[in-house]
Amino acid sequence: MTGVVITGAASGLGRAAAASFARAGARVMLIDRDEAGLAEVLAALPETAAGPHMAMTVDLVQGAERLTVPEDFGEIDALINNAGISDDSGTLLTDQPFSQLDRLLSLNLRAPAQVFEALSPRFAKGARVVNVASGAALRAVPFRSAYSPSKAGVLGMTRALAAQRPDLTVTALCPGMVRTALVEKLIASGQLDMVRATARIALGRLGQPEDLAEAMVFLASPEAAAMHGGQLCVDGGSSVYGGTYGYAPGGRAALPLDAAAAWSLRNAGPEDEPLAATNAAAPYAAVIDAGPLHSPPGARLEAVHAAASAFAADHPQDASLTLILPPDDPAAPYAAQGDLAGARMLVATLACELGASGRRVNAVQPTGLRLDRDAMEVATFLGGTRAQFVTGQTVPLKRGGT
Repeated sequence: MTGVVITGAASGLGRAAAASFARAGARVMLIDRDEAGLAEVLAALPETAAGPHMAMTVDLVQGAERLTVPEDFGEIDALINNAGISDDSGTLLTDQPFSQLDRLLSLNLRAPAQVFEALSPRFAKGARVVNVASGAALRAVPFRSAYSPSKAGVLGMTRALAAQRPDLTVTALCPGMVRTALVEKLIASGQLDMVRATARIALGRLGQPEDLAEAMVFLASPEAAAMHGGQLCVDGGSSVYGGTYGYAPGGRAALPLDAAAAWSLRNAGPEDEPLAATNAAAPYAAVIDAGPLHSPPGARLEAVHAAASAFAADHPQDASLTLILPPDDPAAPYAAQGDLAGARMLVATLACELGASGRRVNAVQPTGLRLDRDAMEVATFLGGTRAQFVTGQTVPLKRGGT
């Protein structure tokens, strides 16, 4: 990866993403309307062999369809559509004329498509597009104007674009609540109640901008190619939590995002991809269990329970379990399909129950009945320390088989 374009790069998640991509060796193009903020971010980025970083001051509400980048930036390997705004006025939607929603819809929903259209002629072969949506895309958040509809639109656009451009890798990222500089100010001023903020987060803490930045780097990498058309929620489990009681704030402290993991692969079949390394002395235990994949139809729910029970007995805190489930099969007997659906919900339920102890549970569904290299790439990201704010997610792979 050499050339990465990031919109909304002057602050928050975009700023963190710029730093993470630069550390990964990419040359970044920063785009935002905040000229002073861009200059500050640009000055802080480490140099890379790919070339000097660049910045452009652009208001995407007014000029997204005309966006260009200088020729000397070269080909674009990844586009991160991150720019967005919210509306905290608390005004009822029915008390606003539709024209009042225009700026929010223009930046959040229309601009990503316009930026893609404007820059796609500069894309390298196999380029990646990461559209930043929100947890608000998955459930209605009232009194925030059209924020939820705009972000749900981003998810729909991502799926449609992926179907129309199979030559690219197109994914969406759904962040949960993150401790950006703005959120820190709200906490300090008493405008944000941490008890209420963390009540729906299984891991008992807010995410850090770097958690989302690492997810962007992964989704923009070749290792995420099998997730084409899919989405990843990085939210501490809030998107899968049913809200039966409130989690206490605090949670287990996260390890550094570059901390090593002690990997183990359980219940693998003879044709499954082996682990690249184990590193048994590392501080974070990461278990991948292929038992559910190799269990017979109708027995996947029981296999997830068995794998989780063994994991919980071996690791009382601060560890991850990544389960490998079989792909959905519409032709399978309906009882077996129901069992698999129950297994996916069991993954989410386990994540909610084990989160307070720092134990994460996720799952990957390969495209076939073996743990192939594509599924292993995604599983090792989900289980590793770069994804410490990801739990309760089942990621169905859209293509792969290698």
